[in-house]
Amino acid sequence: MALLGELVRRDINPFQHDLRMADRYGNVADVNQLRIQGRRLADAPDQTVEVNAVYVFVLWYLGEREDALRAAEALAKRAPAKAYASWPEKMRAARSSEPSEE
Repeated sequence: MALLGELVRRDINPFQHDLRMADRYGNVADVNQLRIQGRRLADAPDQTVEVNAVYVFVLWYLGEREDALRAAEALAKRAPAKAYASWPEKMRAARSSEPSEE
């Protein structure tokens, strides 16, 4: 969470990088486990917005762009005064600047 906080402070758009988290894991089961654990932590009733932000960030870089965007929109509503409130727009900007897969 501390590293993500620094990234948010220093990076204009933390969603514009070419990072493929899923490629860094040895197998699909590890990726699925990361996704499940992140979801479980983010869904806990007493969880902080920072934990939710980490989950959004992980989803994005696991390639779950639509799920990340929906989660970011919910996070922005939950914490409108935090830096995360601008994440949905930053995600859309990063997505629109991605090269076409054609």
